Amino acid sequence: MKSIERTFACLQLFDEFERPAGMVEITRHLGYPASTVALILKFLVAEGYLQHDRATRTYRPTVRLAQLGAWVGSRFAPDQVLQDVTARVNKQTGEMVSIAARNDIRAQYLFILGGRQKPLSVSAGSTRLLCRSGLGWALLSFLDRNALTSVVRRTNAMLPAEDRVDAVAMQGIADRCREDGYVFAEHTVRPGGGVIAVPVFTSRMQFAIGVHGQATRLRKSEQKIVALMKKELAAASPAFM
Repeated sequence: MKSIERTFACLQLFDEFERPAGMVEITRHLGYPASTVALILKFLVAEGYLQHDRATRTYRPTVRLAQLGAWVGSRFAPDQVLQDVTARVNKQTGEMVSIAARNDIRAQYLFILGGRQKPLSVSAGSTRLLCRSGLGWALLSFLDRNALTSVVRRTNAMLPAEDRVDAVAMQGIADRCREDGYVFAEHTVRPGGGVIAVPVFTSRMQFAIGVHGQATRLRKSEQKIVALMKKELAAASPAFM
């Protein structure tokens, strides 16, 4: 399992770099033994996912890697209409806005637009536990009681006893989100941070769109931001609301 995690960490590093990189730099960023990195790079080159330039001693992703999941975007990415809504909310609020979907017991960021304030350390593809994030809480509102209880049980199985989630509290949050049409969460991912998240149902998937920022700033504009999000969603497609 560790070798699989390290292989994916190596590939994800190129997504951060967006350029070729040498083994020394890759090793430094990953913090793995040089011998381990060398084996991973050798394997990825042999499988055709990386290309090694002997002249510059660097590695870069190949077209095969780019094409590996090319079909995913057209089938599972957020609707373009929903991305347009995100862009308008981002422009009008100046805050970071994201779209997430449920991935088992986690919320996975699919689309992110940064705000004028200091950006969060998050990127498309990264995940948060559903029970530990505002976007996750909004996504929980789609689940019935049994499904939500299952998510809480499986989440608690991987958390220390002192940090376990209360199923009754989570059910209350989901019920309130369904009633209000949104959820406000603060200090769930980082101290001082907050998110206003709205669950959105489309013909293909269930999403949550969130406005992120400093919790106190969001709290002051909570109703205004919620009204804006609902207005933009309703104007884009009545099916969203």
